[in-house]
Order: sequence, then C-alpha cells, then structure tokens
Amino acid sequence: MAAMLPAVAVHAQSCVDQFVPNSSMQDFADHGDGTLTDRRTGLTWSRCSAGQSWQSGSCVDKAAEFDWTAAESYVREVNERGDLFYADWRLPNLRELATISEVNCQDPRINLEAFPGTAQGFYWTASRKLIEGPELAAFAMSFGAEGMRVSRSVETHHVRLVRRSDHALSDSGAQFQILTSIRSIR
Repeated sequence: MAAMLPAVAVHAQSCVDQFVPNSSMQDFADHGDGTLTDRRTGLTWSRCSAGQSWQSGSCVDKAAEFDWTAAESYVREVNERGDLFYADWRLPNLRELATISEVNCQDPRINLEAFPGTAQGFYWTASRKLIEGPELAAFAMSFGAEGMRVSRSVETHHVRLVRRSDHALSDSGAQFQILTSIRSIR
C-alpha cells in the first residue's frame, strides 16, 4: 500500500532577458560564510533570510516570519550573540532592499545564486511611516509579484539582514572614495 504524502507546490524561478539584470555574481564579493558584499553599494548582506542557516553553499530551513517588534528583537539578539561575525546588523531601508531585487526574474524576484532560498513573501524594511493617528507602520517589499506596501506592525514578514561593509569596494568604488576625499581636502 502506497503512503499518502501531502502535495507540495513547487515553483521554479523564471527569468527573461528583457532588461539588463540588476546584478550578477560578479557584483558581489562572497565571503564564504553566508554573507556577501555588494560591490556597487558597499552593503554586506546575509545570504539567507532569518530562520534559515548557511550550509554547504545553500540556505536551509524555512524563512521565519516576524511582526515588527519581533523583527527588531531578532536583529538585537543577532547582534548581541555576534551571529554572522558582526554586531551591527540591521534591517535594510526600502531603497537598500530594492537594490537586490531582480526585475528580470519572478518567483522570486532576486538573484538566487546570490540569495538562495529567498521566500517570495514580504520582507520588513527599516523605512517607517505614520498611519491613522499615532500608529507607526513600516514599508515591506515582496520578492514575489506584490511589490511594496505599508504594513502595520502586527503583520508578519520575513527579515534579511544588512550592514555597512568593512570589506574593500570594487576599483570604481575605491576610485570614487579617493576622488571624493581629494575634493573635500581642497
């Protein structure tokens, strides 16, 4: 007698070459520890969503969802424990999170080589907005088809951590920093 297994819907990412891709793996410095630095922005990202762990070049386990307060607590706990080798992780703002969105792809809209196992749902950002009286809400961005929205703090979304990089930028980034420094000295 055959065992009955629950049906699981599996969606494969689909990408088209209609637009220039936002990023390729050459745009990222992979540190081999579950983090990578975007050479264009100087931001270091956790490759896995909160709730997942980096093992053998992939994100395993299911991405967790948090309400706003729990998301802030999660970030604080990660920093207190020194997870991912640093203590200055934070939620990205909306613009930062948008830099890793991939317009050519869907299900999810992200470079899965850089960020494997990314959930299609919404991710919290640090960008806040006042709504209906004194209630503070935050923008959330989806790597699915939903785009972005303002979410109340009681809603639950995924979390991806970011920090400013300690790693050297690309040549063009270093040249920009040098030129900016020269201009400020004059």
